[in-house]
Amino acid sequence: MITHHDQTADTMDRLSWERRELVRLHGLTDRWLAEELLRLARAVRRQHPREFSKPYAGHASRLVWSLIPELAARLGAARFEPGERGVDQYREIGESHILRILVGSYLQEVDPLGGQGVVSGTPARAWSLLTRPVATGNPVAIALDRLAPPNATMRDWPARCLTRIWQRVPGGEGRADWDPLLLAFGPSWAEAWDLQDAADGADGIAPARRPDGGGPYAAA
Repeated sequence: MITHHDQTADTMDRLSWERRELVRLHGLTDRWLAEELLRLARAVRRQHPREFSKPYAGHASRLVWSLIPELAARLGAARFEPGERGVDQYREIGESHILRILVGSYLQEVDPLGGQGVVSGTPARAWSLLTRPVATGNPVAIALDRLAPPNATMRDWPARCLTRIWQRVPGGEGRADWDPLLLAFGPSWAEAWDLQDAADGADGIAPARRPDGGGPYAAA
């Protein structure tokens, strides 16, 4: 029988692993970051084959089949599995601010808890890592920062989220990228969702899609 204590311990272990992975990924060269993004996307598809069997079935599937492979290609990846990087419109995006808007829209829509039937059962660690709130560190947002460096005047959603976090860091004015330094200043999961909702403005995530403030993520 799995107890609440077991669940809490498992959650804390996973969150600790995620923080270590974020630091590691942030320190990789572009080429190795590209390979790690592909590895994570493929792990999600392998661990949740029913939910991710169709490459174009909603934001979640397009994230792991097309958008992440597209970011990986721009970082230097050259080998792709059949079906990956299948949305031609993504390849045609050249302007940095358009790429940031596109990636931000996906990170807004996907649900780390697998809500709305996206992922049944316990989400795989790869899925939880790829869908972390931007304010707490996210591998997809790290790749985006490499490809389209932000600043505090940008109005795309990831930049707005992170600008709010940098405001609490001494000397952080003007920054809108994610850095491991933010792990010491960043928000809890519950606060992260409040910050992201504030950054959403009129297009915020519906309350039903947010993790409960008293749920397991609040302990992070």
